[in-house]
Amino acid sequence: MNLALKQRVCFWLLLGLPLFTAVFQQAGGVNLDGVEPVILPASEAAIVQSTRASANDSDFGMKKMGMKMKVFQSDKKRAYFPTEGWKRSTPEQQEMDSSVLAEAIRYLEKHFKSYFSFIIIENGYLVFASHNEDPYEEKSSQLQKAFFSLLTKVLRKPGATFKDKHSDTFNLRSATKSIISILVGIAIDQGYIKSIDDRVLDYLPQSYTQISDERWQNLKIKHLLTMKSGIPSIESGGIALKMLLGNGDWVKFILDLPLECAPGEKFVYNSANTHLLSAIITYATGMSTLDFAKRFLFTPLGIKEVYWEKDGKGISFGGGNLFMSQYDLAKIGYLYLNNGVWDNKVIVSRQWVEQSLQSRHEWMYGFHYGYLWYLKKEKNEKTGEEYITYSASGAGGQKIYVIPDSDMVITVTSRISLVKDNSHILNDLVGRFILPSVKTNSDEHHH
Repeated sequence: MNLALKQRVCFWLLLGLPLFTAVFQQAGGVNLDGVEPVILPASEAAIVQSTRASANDSDFGMKKMGMKMKVFQSDKKRAYFPTEGWKRSTPEQQEMDSSVLAEAIRYLEKHFKSYFSFIIIENGYLVFASHNEDPYEEKSSQLQKAFFSLLTKVLRKPGATFKDKHSDTFNLRSATKSIISILVGIAIDQGYIKSIDDRVLDYLPQSYTQISDERWQNLKIKHLLTMKSGIPSIESGGIALKMLLGNGDWVKFILDLPLECAPGEKFVYNSANTHLLSAIITYATGMSTLDFAKRFLFTPLGIKEVYWEKDGKGISFGGGNLFMSQYDLAKIGYLYLNNGVWDNKVIVSRQWVEQSLQSRHEWMYGFHYGYLWYLKKEKNEKTGEEYITYSASGAGGQKIYVIPDSDMVITVTSRISLVKDNSHILNDLVGRFILPSVKTNSDEHHH
């Protein structure tokens, strides 16, 4: 594109930008960086003023019982590990009812037409897979994606936020954050990071650490893992767009934001926190977060095809835009279901898995938040029994659900809508169809 034409395109795009940003904000929001919905927290934790949700909003009072929600998982002997791929079985062979699973898909196709894939791993076997070749997306959302894709392309800025697929892999959106959590655990196991009580600024280059606000000195790694940093949320369109279209140094952009409160004071869901974690991994290990992940997590699990967008300084985006297949995504859940062990090798310490899957904040709709993982009690609508589950969640319907009592991992990938996020419907599936589809639930594991 010659310069004059490029300038003209930029002029028209930028002319349209305030309009689109306004539409964007109006839509209630999908934010641009990890594209989290700001209206439907159940689909992903992102009500920016989420601090309003206090303990009493929760639909069961774990606090009143004097215990915090945490996950218990017994070790199981495995016939094989799916490093080379998942072995297939039938629902019936794994004590599940395929007719109930068929109902689940009918429900999905009626109420959530945007999904690409939905798979179930039971007892380590792929028992169910549904694929949707043509996921639904509103015209206005398609238009916005096309607009922002063009804008980022012309301006040579990172544009993966506006892409749902990269060849055969899917944008995990904020499910990426749970993978960042695993990588922090591995970095601690390997001795690259000493402790989550370390100060964030101690891991960043000195050029970044000349900050006038003293409170930044008290920001610790644990505050980033629990979304209690005090950094203003970059989940809303305006601020995210500014970051995307800025000079590419996202870490500097985040460190220049004035703190809203002291670290540790208040829970606010924020992709800025996980991007700083990605920067810490990068500077502590001397490799990009992607290279670190390939070496210590992806390659051992047989995850070969991944794409991870990075900022202008080469830091893999900690808030989203990691792309992988639905089958590889299930391996991440399966690693945690097996307490961090893969084929007799410890990938991440059991201690880290247990710490990650412990409630650090009681949220809304029964969700609790650990170290970048969601915890929730799900009720089997057929029997009334409750099960503790955990999940990774990305806007628009990118999910890993793990149900330890049923030895099950479910993954969903979906096309995101920039207009309306219906992906909270996926949360209904677990209690309504998935748990009832399991024929024999041995009751001795319940907590």
